[in-house]
Amino acid sequence: MMLIFCVQSNRSVINRYRSLWVMTEGFASYDLVREHTGFDFYGFLVSNKETFRQPVIRVLERLRGEI
Repeated sequence: MMLIFCVQSNRSVINRYRSLWVMTEGFASYDLVREHTGFDFYGFLVSNKETFRQPVIRVLERLRGEI
């Protein structure tokens, strides 16, 4: 099984793997994780989004300073 949490993935890549894997995309993937583990992965990501964003923002600011 392949879980794809994004709904903007490259369709040709997804279609290529679909013949080999059972795939879920978007919220269906989050629902599957919650259903089988009891863990709300989407809720975890939303509640921690600022923590996850900060390293990315720092890298982008550093790169912008190098231009």
